Amino acid sequence: EGIRVSRVTLTGVEERRVEAIAAGQEHFLAVVDYGTTVVAWGANNEFGQCGFEVTTKRISPRALTLPAAVEVRQVACGRSHSLILGSHGEVYAFGDNSSGQSADQPSVQLSSLHLIDSGDLRGIPVRSVACGSEHSMALSIGGSVFSWGCNKHGRLGLGGEHEEETAIKKPTHVNYLEEEPIRGMARVISAGERHSGVVLRTKRKGVLMLAGDNRFGQLGHCPKGSEGVEGRSHFDEIAGDLATANVRLVACGRSHTLALSYDGKVFAFGSNKV
Repeated sequence: EGIRVSRVTLTGVEERRVEAIAAGQEHFLAVVDYGTTVVAWGANNEFGQCGFEVTTKRISPRALTLPAAVEVRQVACGRSHSLILGSHGEVYAFGDNSSGQSADQPSVQLSSLHLIDSGDLRGIPVRSVACGSEHSMALSIGGSVFSWGCNKHGRLGLGGEHEEETAIKKPTHVNYLEEEPIRGMARVISAGERHSGVVLRTKRKGVLMLAGDNRFGQLGHCPKGSEGVEGRSHFDEIAGDLATANVRLVACGRSHTLALSYDGKVFAFGSNKV
């Protein structure tokens, strides 16, 4: 038999409007009632990724306790952590924090919302967030990119002085994207399992830059051979057909990447295993 697609009925919120959704490995978030409520559920809440008391039992859909007067614009889920973006550009995190993906807190598990107000992101209003398996990204209203969490395979794209660090526990500005010779303003971010993507506006309308693991070619470079690239710790412009394309959106998966150009063309690269 084929796969059956069916509508999800969230107990207790059946008649309420759903504004946005996000899925992690075994948990889900939904924004309802015009951003005034976030509902979470999942197979378990082992790391607090649903925003409730830690448990290995199944979590039925229920509302999180949000800070007073917070309206939610976006939600994002990693493997076992979550991010919430408020309408004033503030970012909240909860769940697994073993690699600092939920920011600068001593606990490895955060079962309630924690405002991220540390590192280079302090006081910076954010317009979008993204979660990888064990890392996080934020895009500021001004077009700057920030990343934190697990840095294995260089997935944070910080390069240079951070190249040997396996975890970055404070949001860190990827400042070279705004400097010569790139001088770009970010428009889109995406986080995969071990790689990350950014779409920049430079002299061109949309330039795709990727960093992290390339063992399956998910950065758009050949991973093997004398000129093979197993990974990059800094964001690098993709070659091939995308080198001259104006990219509008990027989506990073586990070991593959998709890009959408402004003229409606879809590009795919990386692992092609079923």
